[in-house]
Amino acid sequence: MITFTPYNASSIQLGGDASIGAFPKYGIQKDITAVTSEGGILNSKYTITISGTFIVPSEIDITDIGARQSRYNSMMAERINYLKTSKGITGKLEIAPYGGKPGKIIFSDARLLSVSTPESPENSSAILYSEYSLSFEAYIDSSIGDGVTLQPFDHTGYLLSSVEENWGYELDDNVSYIGNNITGDIYKNYVITHTVSATGIRKGNPGGTGFASTAWKEAERWVNTRLKTSPFDPITKEMLSNVDTENQFNGRYASNSPSGLIPNLDSFLPYNHTRIPEINISEGSYSVTETWSTSRSNASIDIDVNIEIDQNDTVSITVEGSIIGYDESPASSTIIRKIQNAELAFQTVKSNVYSFALSNYLTLGVSGQLSNVVRSSTVGKNNKNGTISFSFSYNDLPILINGAKNTNISINYDNDQYQVQTVAIIPVIARANGPVIQNMKTSKERRRSVQLDAVMSKNNRVSKPNGYSVVAVYAPVGPNLAIQSHVENWEPQTGNYSLSVEWIY
Repeated sequence: MITFTPYNASSIQLGGDASIGAFPKYGIQKDITAVTSEGGILNSKYTITISGTFIVPSEIDITDIGARQSRYNSMMAERINYLKTSKGITGKLEIAPYGGKPGKIIFSDARLLSVSTPESPENSSAILYSEYSLSFEAYIDSSIGDGVTLQPFDHTGYLLSSVEENWGYELDDNVSYIGNNITGDIYKNYVITHTVSATGIRKGNPGGTGFASTAWKEAERWVNTRLKTSPFDPITKEMLSNVDTENQFNGRYASNSPSGLIPNLDSFLPYNHTRIPEINISEGSYSVTETWSTSRSNASIDIDVNIEIDQNDTVSITVEGSIIGYDESPASSTIIRKIQNAELAFQTVKSNVYSFALSNYLTLGVSGQLSNVVRSSTVGKNNKNGTISFSFSYNDLPILINGAKNTNISINYDNDQYQVQTVAIIPVIARANGPVIQNMKTSKERRRSVQLDAVMSKNNRVSKPNGYSVVAVYAPVGPNLAIQSHVENWEPQTGNYSLSVEWIY
C-alpha cells in the first residue's frame, strides 16, 4: 500500500488494495546533490516515481447508463484533482508491503513535483480504469527495515544545497607604530574579510508531520559554525564534518604556515570585528561577512611634519596628525569603544612628539637647539568615530623664565659709548650765521633699558614670576650705576607678564 499524507491535509491512498487498484510500480533514485572541495556530502536527494492504475469498482452496474462513467469521474476528481491541488506540498510518503508485513520505505519530507494522468486507453473507454504517474522529491529517509539495521537520518545535521567560504586580505590605508611610539618604525595595517554563505533546504521533522526548520535557518545553523572570533584562530576541521583537514588554514599567513611570499601577521592583533548578515528568505540562503582591522597596536596614527625657517633664521616645527582608535568589543556588542584606545594612544604620542620633532630638527643641520616647550597646540576629538586630531608646535627660541611658553627680550642702549656730545648753543643778535655752538668737551649720562615679555603656562600662573634675574644679566657696568625705572605688568588670567628696567650710569 502506498499512501501520501501532506503536512496540512488528510492522507490519500495511491494504490495497493482492491478498491482502487493493484500495487503501483515505483522507482527510487538517490543522488548526492552537492559536495565540497574536501569531498563532504551536503545532502542526499531522493527522486521517487510512482505509476499505477485505478479501477472503477466492478459492482457498478454496467447497464445503468453513465453510472460507471460517473464513478470514474468521481475517482478522478477525488484522487487526481486532490493531488493536483496539492502540487508542490510536502508530506510523508509510505510504501508498505501487503498484509502489514515489516519493511517500510518512508520519506518524511516527500514533496510532490508532478502529477500525470494520460489519456484513457481505448479498452477502458473511460469507464473501466485509468493510469496515473506521480513524481516526488525527498531528503529524509525514515525507512524501517525487516531485520536490517538502517542508518537513521541525522536530524541534528545540516540540510544544505550549497556552501561557500572565502577569505580576503587588503592593505589598509592606515598605519601603526609598535606601542604607539611615533619615533619607531611604521607598520602596514591590513583588513581581513571572511565570508561564509550557504543555501539551505526546508527540513521536515522526524515524525513526518511538519517542518522542523526553514531553508534559510538551516543555512544559518551551518554558517554560524564557521564564523570566527579572531581571524587568527586556525581552521582545523573540514567544512561539513569534524574530521581534521590535512592542511589547516591559518589567517596569520593566509596559508597554513609562514611562506615568506605573503605578509606574516604573527605579531598583529585583530580589532574592529564586525559581522554583517544577509538573508534571502525566498532562496533559503544565509550569509555573513565579517571583517577585522589587523594592526601592531590598538590605534592607527597618521603624522605630518611642517618645518618653517623665517627671515630671522628661527626654526619652527609643527607636528600634526590624527589617531583612529580600534574597537576591541566583540562583534555582538552594540557599543563602540574606539575612543578609549584613541585616548590611550594619544597619551603615548603626546609623550613622544617632542622627540619626533627633535629628530626632524637635527636633520636640518642648523645651529641652535629646539626647545621642548610647546609653543602652541590644538586637540580635536570625535567620540563616535574614535578619532583624535592634534597639532604641537616648537621652535628654537630660548625660554628665559622657567614655566613660560614664550619669552622675548629687547635692549635699548642710550649713549652707550658716549656718542652724544654736550654743547652750548648761544644766540647772538644780528649774527647772520646763527647761534654760536660751543662744544663743552663732555657727554651726557648713559642709559640702558631692558624690556622682558613672557607668557606663562597655565600651571605657572599662581604668582607673579620673577623676571629681574633675567633682565639683570643685561645690566650695564660702570660707576654710579643706578636704576631709574622698574615697571612690571602681570595678568594672572592670561599669563601675560612684562618687566621694564632702566639703568643710568
